[in-house]
Amino acid sequence: MEVASLSMATSAISFGIKAVSKVIANEINLLEGAKDDLYFIHEELKMMQAFLRATSTKDMKGETEITWISQVRELAFDVEDCINEASVCQMDKSCLSSMCSVKIQDHFARKIKGLKNRIEEVSKRNKRYDLTKSLDADKNGPIHCHVTSIGLTANDEDLLVGLAKPMEELVELVLQEHAEQKVISVIGMGGAGKTTLVRNVYSSQKLSNQFEFVYWYNVLHPFKIEDFIERLAKKISVDENQKGGMKGQISEGKLNIEGNKTKIENLLRKKSLKEMTEEMEMKVMEYLNNKKYVIVIDDLLSKSEWNLIEPKLPKSTGSRIIVTTRSTSLAEDISHSSDDIFEIQTLEENHAKDLFFKAVYKTNHCMKESGNKIEDPPHESKSNMKCGPSSSEINEENPEAQNQCMMADLITTDMETQASLIIDKCNRLPIAIVTIGGYLATKPKTSVEWKAMHDNLSSELANNTKLDKVKTVLSSSYDGMPYHLKSCLLYLSVFHNHHEIRRTRIIRRWMAEGYVMEDRNKMAYDVGKGYFYDLMGRSLIRPSQMTIMVNGDVNRCDIHDVIYEILILEKSMDENVLSLLEDDKLRTKGDKVRHLMIRGNSPKEESVLDKLELSHMRSLSIFRKVGSKFRYSRMKLLRVLDLEGTTDFENQDLKKIGKLRHLKYLGLRGTKVTKLPKSLQKLLDLETLDIRNTAVEELPEGFIMLRKLSYLRSGFDLYNIQDPRKEYYNVLDIIGFVSIITLMIPFMPVLALNFCTPLSIDDLLIVTAGCALTICPLLIPFCIYFSRDKNKVLMFGSYGVKVPRGIKNLSALHTLGMVDVGESKSLVKEIKHLTNLRKLAVTGFSNENGKEIAEVIDTLNHLRSLVLSAADYTGLSRCLAGVHSPPKYLQSLKLYSPIGQLPDWIRLLENLVKVELRYTELESEQIKMLGELRNLTILRMLMNSFKGKQLNFGPGAFRKLKVLIIEKLETLTSVSFEERSMLRLENLEINRCRSLGEGGLTGLLFLERMKEILVKYEYYEEPESMQFNENIQALEIELRDTLSGHPIKSTLKVMRY
Repeated sequence: MEVASLSMATSAISFGIKAVSKVIANEINLLEGAKDDLYFIHEELKMMQAFLRATSTKDMKGETEITWISQVRELAFDVEDCINEASVCQMDKSCLSSMCSVKIQDHFARKIKGLKNRIEEVSKRNKRYDLTKSLDADKNGPIHCHVTSIGLTANDEDLLVGLAKPMEELVELVLQEHAEQKVISVIGMGGAGKTTLVRNVYSSQKLSNQFEFVYWYNVLHPFKIEDFIERLAKKISVDENQKGGMKGQISEGKLNIEGNKTKIENLLRKKSLKEMTEEMEMKVMEYLNNKKYVIVIDDLLSKSEWNLIEPKLPKSTGSRIIVTTRSTSLAEDISHSSDDIFEIQTLEENHAKDLFFKAVYKTNHCMKESGNKIEDPPHESKSNMKCGPSSSEINEENPEAQNQCMMADLITTDMETQASLIIDKCNRLPIAIVTIGGYLATKPKTSVEWKAMHDNLSSELANNTKLDKVKTVLSSSYDGMPYHLKSCLLYLSVFHNHHEIRRTRIIRRWMAEGYVMEDRNKMAYDVGKGYFYDLMGRSLIRPSQMTIMVNGDVNRCDIHDVIYEILILEKSMDENVLSLLEDDKLRTKGDKVRHLMIRGNSPKEESVLDKLELSHMRSLSIFRKVGSKFRYSRMKLLRVLDLEGTTDFENQDLKKIGKLRHLKYLGLRGTKVTKLPKSLQKLLDLETLDIRNTAVEELPEGFIMLRKLSYLRSGFDLYNIQDPRKEYYNVLDIIGFVSIITLMIPFMPVLALNFCTPLSIDDLLIVTAGCALTICPLLIPFCIYFSRDKNKVLMFGSYGVKVPRGIKNLSALHTLGMVDVGESKSLVKEIKHLTNLRKLAVTGFSNENGKEIAEVIDTLNHLRSLVLSAADYTGLSRCLAGVHSPPKYLQSLKLYSPIGQLPDWIRLLENLVKVELRYTELESEQIKMLGELRNLTILRMLMNSFKGKQLNFGPGAFRKLKVLIIEKLETLTSVSFEERSMLRLENLEINRCRSLGEGGLTGLLFLERMKEILVKYEYYEEPESMQFNENIQALEIELRDTLSGHPIKSTLKVMRY
């Protein structure tokens, strides 16, 4: 069955059932008179859902079945739409006369009756076309299985490069001395070369010499354990016959347990399938017991499959089971140690290019890594060989050198550039590179031809039958997922694939759409987080380049072009999940728009929108400019409005937001909105409000009416702006640079007194903008403190929104911040009532109410993340000193104000994983205290967090730390690591520490797990600042020399601002 149709239909029915359940539970009185019909619809939808789930493992791809499933899906959506429309009318019922109310009830009663009739007709259609009968026949008939491990052919495998090292590592892993049976998992996305690598290992002489029995099993889907047992028993029979000196072949599909045909025929006649399977199981266990064996299970999809296989194999001493899978979570479940998980790495750029050119020029016969003898090239027409070498041109004495020379003559610089672009767009996926390269081998070998392929790659992969192999492999990754993951994956089509996406944004939108719900004692967000990592474990989404992975935790991801265009976008368009409006061109399959994404700036988009039916729309996502695209009255069923990063959305565009009564997600992050309208209070279903990085300073009084709100992100952090000039102009829409300089003039004497050394560009711009902000009433107010000590400038830089009284009633809140509480004690006491909070960020408090903030921290036992930023020098220290019972499950702590010293209770935070410090002015002894934390894995020491000149990490400190970031500690002259300190450190970042020069980083060779060192610095043009440039250049030279002798060859990256 077409799995995309099935998964979306199943999800649609779930939404319909949930909507009808509301009516049955008397939540929508307007439909009271239609309850009998709705109850019938409810029961029919449940039966349809059960039917579709039962068919999820069947191989039904007929047009009839797919059409029927699509009809069921649209019908379920229409049921939900009707009920949601009625609920909107009920909200406005108080404004209607009783006569109008009766008419509306009659209207919806007729609509419900019509939906009931459609449900009955769909059910009859199922019987009319014998869909159920065909399923029963399929169930009782022969098993139709298919192999999802669709990969490279034998000829394709001959082309592969870069296998020598991973093959050597995998062989070493298999042959490691280990007394017990070991399960080794090889993971990677479809087409990455898992099967090819394992096949080479499986065929190696080293394995055959070490093990008594080897067997390869391709998992068929749907999986039947009887098939596994039968094939394994057959292989055992072959081995027994060969060892017994018997000759001849065993025909495919026949059992030969005893080697006697007559006996087997009698066995088949007399015994049931169950009895035969049990006999074969005993035969397998008896034969393999006490034998040292290797069994490869290729393309395992689920834990349920493994649970069937594992008990059938004896735990023989020294045996190995090698499993290839696309799921990281599955690999973690079945391999007892992370050391037994072998991940296929992305091809290095030079290997990817080599593979591409081999595929294009058909030169695999002379460029094999293994150095085998030259093989005859595949037969090709003369027309295809005109631009490439022929076998007669090969110098057999040194074919590889000759070949590379010839290819160098044929490949121009522009061709190499286009090849690189194609390779990158293919995600360096071997199956894609080989397939596209093989196709280009039949075309003129010119840069024009290759550029055309790159420019139209998505279209070619989707429509060119000669490239179907790539689509098939990607589709097989999709087919093997559970239905709930398929819906979540297709929903990612609403995001722009060239942008990184926050994990929270994805999960909150899944929740708003109903794809993720609470599961027993597990919150919906945690369920969604599991889905997110499951998709990442299957390599369908990947960590973005901007994120740092620690313990598998990823905050941002992106989607590769090939996966987005060929798998996600194409399937979602086919199933009418997404409608795309881009540059006045509309791509949609149905007449009803459910999820609309708009990207582009064409002025004709408004006219296209006017022609669309938007009354069924559930989500609207706009990238770039909004224009005049809002027709609130036409999209009353909207659940998600995501405008993050749009450049022209302003206050007046929000005035009628209250019309969207079903809205659950409102994303305004990074827009020009400065004030939220009063009509916001009508959004009673709102769960997520994201106004982070906007100029909104205060929430309206009616905000406290949003009782279902669970997530509020607000405020602005000026420190994290990497280019203040750009952000001040574009995000806040304030004054130009010239105006800022003009406003700065009155402050020049103050600056002259306070700065003993030249300011960096970023510092100057931040301070300049800060001074301008204090003058201009249109700008965001924040505090800049001047002092005459070595710290020069203390800009606490985080500001939050002011919330109205009554916030204590928003008991559903799980995330709150950044909130500016000012000096109010009563507001702080209200926050104490929000006992479900998991994340809290508070700013603006002072010495006056620091004690009350401490009481909040003591009360909120479930906090996982805490951010504190005071408005004065003593507020935070008083707050921390007043805490007596810190949240024991706290995982992230961020402190953004002076404290002088850390509180003793920080040692009690056994679950603390991440600490970020800014302006804390700590000394060495306080840093040592952090080193005692058992599970600390990320430490960020930012501007003025440390006031010493020498930072030393001693033995035994920071045992689990994996990421250390030291940023803008401008007085810091040395960082030293002693032996046995930071034993697990993998990433070290030194950012704009301009006094750190030659000899400033010592003990790096003790950091045995170090993978990457990143050094960022500013280049100064001023003569008086040239010393800083010399410092960093000397440091870079020294680091490169030091790391050349590092045990794992750490990577050094240097970035200049």
